[in-house]
Amino acid sequence: MKNRQCSIDLIRTLAMILVIIVHTKSYFFSNTIYFPIFSVWKVAGTIGVPLFVMLTGYLMFRRNFSDTNYLKRYIYRNFFPLLIAFQFWNIIWNLLRYTYVFDPPQKWSAVVKAALFMGDTLSALWYLPMTIALYLGMPILSIAFHQIHVSAYRKIIAVALLFSGTLIPSVAPILSLFGKKLEIHSVLRMNIFGASVWGESVWMIYLLAGYYISQRGLKKISSMKLGLLGVGVPFGVMYFIEMTKHSVQHYDFVLVVVLSISVFELLTRTETFLQKHPVGYSLIEKISEISFAIYMMHVYVCGAIVKGVEKFILKHPITQFLSWQADVFFYLVFILLSVFFIGCLAKIMARNRIVKKYLFLMK
Repeated sequence: MKNRQCSIDLIRTLAMILVIIVHTKSYFFSNTIYFPIFSVWKVAGTIGVPLFVMLTGYLMFRRNFSDTNYLKRYIYRNFFPLLIAFQFWNIIWNLLRYTYVFDPPQKWSAVVKAALFMGDTLSALWYLPMTIALYLGMPILSIAFHQIHVSAYRKIIAVALLFSGTLIPSVAPILSLFGKKLEIHSVLRMNIFGASVWGESVWMIYLLAGYYISQRGLKKISSMKLGLLGVGVPFGVMYFIEMTKHSVQHYDFVLVVVLSISVFELLTRTETFLQKHPVGYSLIEKISEISFAIYMMHVYVCGAIVKGVEKFILKHPITQFLSWQADVFFYLVFILLSVFFIGCLAKIMARNRIVKKYLFLMK
């Protein structure tokens, strides 16, 4: 554990569980039965992908890309495997759609377009093209950022990024709460490297926020204040909004940005605690190591489990047959079982070196 940052594994594990929640919460809950519980999962699940992007900035943005040898290693160890993984899973996911355990099949022309980056993936794979673009642009952004020392320029970029990436996109959702539906969007696009998907410019905010946190930029804020004002207040406000039957769960909504950054910072402060509890951390580490495999397989493994339950026991949402306490308990068990089954599959399949390196991105 001396050479491993435990809190990073915790962030990666939590992010993965939150992504699972985003895609499976409707199996156990609905927006009509036990809606307050459904809303909790919905608000919490929104920060899963932002945590992943911040993790990329935290780990990668400070690397020395000016070093030619390192840049070559970066390309072969990070960019190419990610590109290969996307192409593979883009095909596999469409084959798996014929099982009908999650989504119905789509036209293969859509798969070809996605493979050539000419169209949307029409699935949860949207995250991969965005990540590929970020990885492709990372060296350029990092070198430029570290070479430009004019503080005024940095401040202008920061203001423009915040303005276009989260403040303007938050106006329309806020107005909708008062019954005013207006088409408001930022004309100034700051997603220099990133896919034009859910949030656009905000992904640059998350990327740079991860780097800023790695430089201890938020350490002056006490954990109590960060927990109350950065986590409690945004979560509470978004939960209240959900309870009014409105929704602001967008990656570029300002409260989602504040919540995501605050949670990430607080999780980095768990390092000492995790170091003192190696037994518990070992489980987190194992899940973290297969996080990409979980992302690639959770949709269909979770869907298969639910299909089995539907066939032999109950119809979803299962909430209608259980108390909310029992429903929460069985949902947590469902998530644990899903991770366990995927972990077993990943360990077996990862015995093949090519699968391990290029399909599961395990190092």
